[in-house]
Amino acid sequence: MKKFLVSIILVVLSLSFGIVAEAKSYSIDKIHIKSWIQPNGDLLVNEVFTYNFEGAFSKLHRSFPNEHGKDVEQFYAYELADLNLEPGFIDPAMMTPLQVTQDNNTFFSSIGVRDRQVSFLYAYTLKNSVTAYDNYNELDVVYFEEGDNHDQDYSNVTIDYILPETVETNTFEGVLYNKAKVKTEKNTFGIRFTSPVSKAFTETKTSLIFPADLIALSGKTKAAISYKEALANEIEEQKKWNKRLSYIDTLISFIPKVSFTILIIILCLLLFLPQRHFWRKGYSEEVLNTDVLYLFFVDKCGNPNTKDFLAGLFSLVERGAVKVKHAKSALRFKHDPKAPEETLDFRLTNGELATSAFEKQMTSWLFTTRSGSRKWAFHLHDAAGAAKDNKNSTFFHSKVKVFKKKKTEWHQLVEKELEEAGAMNRKIPLLIITASILTLSLITMFAYYANVQSYSAMAIIAIFTIIFLVILWIKKRSTLFLSIYAILLFFFTTSIANEEIVNLIIGLLFMVIILYFVAPRNILSMNAVRAKDAVRSYRKELKNGMPNTLNNNEQEKWVVRAYLLGKKNVDIPTKEFSVPFAAVLLASTDPIDYVTKSWSWTKVSTSSDGGSSHSGGSSDGGGDGGGGAGAD
Repeated sequence: MKKFLVSIILVVLSLSFGIVAEAKSYSIDKIHIKSWIQPNGDLLVNEVFTYNFEGAFSKLHRSFPNEHGKDVEQFYAYELADLNLEPGFIDPAMMTPLQVTQDNNTFFSSIGVRDRQVSFLYAYTLKNSVTAYDNYNELDVVYFEEGDNHDQDYSNVTIDYILPETVETNTFEGVLYNKAKVKTEKNTFGIRFTSPVSKAFTETKTSLIFPADLIALSGKTKAAISYKEALANEIEEQKKWNKRLSYIDTLISFIPKVSFTILIIILCLLLFLPQRHFWRKGYSEEVLNTDVLYLFFVDKCGNPNTKDFLAGLFSLVERGAVKVKHAKSALRFKHDPKAPEETLDFRLTNGELATSAFEKQMTSWLFTTRSGSRKWAFHLHDAAGAAKDNKNSTFFHSKVKVFKKKKTEWHQLVEKELEEAGAMNRKIPLLIITASILTLSLITMFAYYANVQSYSAMAIIAIFTIIFLVILWIKKRSTLFLSIYAILLFFFTTSIANEEIVNLIIGLLFMVIILYFVAPRNILSMNAVRAKDAVRSYRKELKNGMPNTLNNNEQEKWVVRAYLLGKKNVDIPTKEFSVPFAAVLLASTDPIDYVTKSWSWTKVSTSSDGGSSHSGGSSDGGGDGGGGAGAD
């Protein structure tokens, strides 16, 4: 009881801490960074961060990327008395020094702030920032990186560079690499970049080319290109960067149109395909005069079903190639009280009547022993797995595996022949799905390109898409592979550093998944649709029982169709059937149910019980680094 009370107290405390944590948050509403380029190649940097705190905070942090962390010196932090102060023009009387500690590339400042907006100044020197060539200078600085230290959007970012001397504006060029719109302004003193946001988990960096005589360093490196070429390259890079970012707006306007198009296709597949029209009236009397296998495949639109091979067997029965009778269950099931007492036994009487490719495959599959010799009987329990009291059986596990493989091959042959005969078309649904998958993948890859992200991720998306489409056309449909592909694409999508595009692509992914399941496996021809309508009408009439006007042969057909085409455990009015196997087919227990259940419990036997072990670990630490800022 004491242990139980302690557990309850811990749960309550954890919930209360969770509530406090949720109520505590902050945002960075404005950043103004001003850097003075020194003649020796260093940068004197002033940064003003304006925070909006909700809750109590006691610490700030400013993190630098690994490439700059070792070069940061003389780092100071101040709390400012006003919100709208510009770096370089702040009166010392407006600055309150903060205690600063350092841990690797992160500097921590002690504060005491609750529920208000405050500005802070960071001042530091960034050593050896300029790469000096004999004919020009190059400055590359990363202010915020892609790591966890940049885990939220920073709004209203301004970055200034002040040159050592005034120069003509056509003698220097700069680029701000940022995943949002950038405005660049130049004057004789330097350059200013402004952007509405530095998006979370993205890089914000600058590049600047300026005259060589502004830096006084000895032993400058000889440049591989001329100053004019360096300026031209910088201008070209800026154009390329801005052009790629401009595609983001194109995507934001394009993706909803694609989603709407897919929605229209989904509605058309649901509402306008004749095979979906359940209200159509058919002629039930045609069912007894139509091949039962054709009826079964048309009714299921070619979708695999546990009864489909029985439809093939009964088709051979009605053609005279096979005979069927009821038989006792297999001996291995006699100790299972849930096993049916009787099942079906099929006898091959005239194999020459099996003329089509799928009929020949079926007779070869079901009426041949494992050694390859001919047998004349197929007991339904030949397809079953091991007995429930002896689940571990390598023999029956292997037998079931082979049976399922042969059944799939037979199903594909039937579907192929029906397609060649024009009864159904599987290519149109596959082409629709393929087009939607390709569109989704291309949009996702283009979003990576527009957002200036990893080319390797784009390549991986392309590879997975090709693999999935190959599987789609070979296996036709696979929910497992669709799930794997959708999960992978979801995680790739969430890595795109643009929340609006992420939401739009996830919405498009959802629409494609719906389309995948709405698109039928096959589109039926009008003749096949009429047969499906007849089956639907026949199914409705089953509640009236077997007509009294049927002869023995028609009664057999009626019972077979009632079993194969009727709903599971269909309630047919009780009366005496002259058909010998009617009691088995129309019993409350479906004869194929026990067979398929035995597949699920049949396991491979092992010589000894295996154990399992696992190991786990945990780590405690900060994010994966990168330049950024935050508060605790």
